Amino acid sequence: MRLILAQAQFDVDDYNKEWIYRANFFDLIHIRWLTGTVKDWHVLYKEAYRCCKPGGWIEHMDASGAVWSEDGTVEEDMAIGQWGKIWQEAGRRLGTPLDVFDKDIQEEGMKEAGFVNISNKTYPIPLSPWSKDKKLRDVGLYFYAGMNQDLEGATQFIFGNVMGWTKEEIAAYIAKLKREIKNLNIHGHFPYRVVYAQKPLDA
Repeated sequence: MRLILAQAQFDVDDYNKEWIYRANFFDLIHIRWLTGTVKDWHVLYKEAYRCCKPGGWIEHMDASGAVWSEDGTVEEDMAIGQWGKIWQEAGRRLGTPLDVFDKDIQEEGMKEAGFVNISNKTYPIPLSPWSKDKKLRDVGLYFYAGMNQDLEGATQFIFGNVMGWTKEEIAAYIAKLKREIKNLNIHGHFPYRVVYAQKPLDA
């Protein structure tokens, strides 16, 4: 489907298939938070490389599905500590892996596709406003507000249809998860990584 406006064009397509664009088409390809939807990241990066102009750039922003803490306040047996494992197992069952961050697939996939000048930066995204740093505290507040809008609805398909949990099991887990996220003594965060790379000028 294609929608053309005065200064913009929007194409709706399946990025897991061959891209509809000709080779050397884009100056910049921006990818954000596709974890759990991509069947083969290496194929996607190769398509991005083909469609990127020589000298053009790719930027991919994605997060780990696991909740981390630098001070050990996120423990493995907590609901918050199990979050990433549940989603990774669901991704494995669906054939859409969620380990793009944890296995460094962003950098390795771009390099394999032919991109050069690869660099990255990782940002902590607090799950609540626990940080003493004002900027991170604000980020945590916004993330907390967004994440708590509808955790039950956001988890029904994965936890119920894919993992086979009952509604009661989902409700009990979400209630515990919410209590842990609200506890400002638990310093959980999602690592969020941005990776940049360039297509060689002579490609």
